[in-house]
Amino acid sequence: MRPLRLFCSYSHKDDSLRQALQSHLAVLKRRGIIADWHDRRIGAGTEWRNQIDKNLELAQVILLLISADFLASDYCYESELSRAIQRHENGEARVIPVIARPCDWTDAPFHLLQVLPNDAKPVTAWHNQDEAWRDVATGIRLACEDIRASQGPGISLYCEKPSAATLLVWPTCEIRRADNMEVLRGNVQLAWGRTTTIPLEAGVEYEISVCSRVPLGTSVGFAKTVLTAHKQEVMPYMYKVLEGEGYGQQEVYRHAQLVQVMYL
Repeated sequence: MRPLRLFCSYSHKDDSLRQALQSHLAVLKRRGIIADWHDRRIGAGTEWRNQIDKNLELAQVILLLISADFLASDYCYESELSRAIQRHENGEARVIPVIARPCDWTDAPFHLLQVLPNDAKPVTAWHNQDEAWRDVATGIRLACEDIRASQGPGISLYCEKPSAATLLVWPTCEIRRADNMEVLRGNVQLAWGRTTTIPLEAGVEYEISVCSRVPLGTSVGFAKTVLTAHKQEVMPYMYKVLEGEGYGQQEVYRHAQLVQVMYL
């Protein structure tokens, strides 16, 4: 069983609280229940927004570390929180608000969700904050167990945001049985920079192709990746660009890992 991917959305002014939470989640990580991610893991020279967007899309559990600074942050509120709530409402992820510091969150987009710690008492208002974080960690563990109990086999495909030229069309997906190549689902619409979750049948081997035909001026680009769910092998995206009149004069192959795959 693979760990659930966990994303932590927080204000950098609450970084010390985020670190405390991470310490209390260490046992869940050691047991393989979660694999957490936060923006401090972004390496030097990396496009930080793309990394945040990708990990937010791939997350199955999204923690919101709520404080006045979180609610005042345009990026946290308008970008991360907005997308997190969309994914929660679509059934793609579980959003768990954690009230870190006292603030008025009455009309926030998450106000109808069950929050942590119990009774919505902010972590910093507890006499012993370790007790508060223990309560939070217990709530997260129970939520992960609930997700696992209700989750069937499947696969999530995340299409990296490619160059502007490739954005002219949407990628699509086709699902076949590996034993007889029968098409089970064809023309499944994917989206650049978004995750699409596809349920699968346990014990069945699949071949899944992701492709798009992309107009590139006078050229035609074809991108395709094939993966087999049972073997869990993923081939990199391959662009085959046919250049020149009649598209027969030259073939140029370009490789890039544009499809991120997560097995459920």
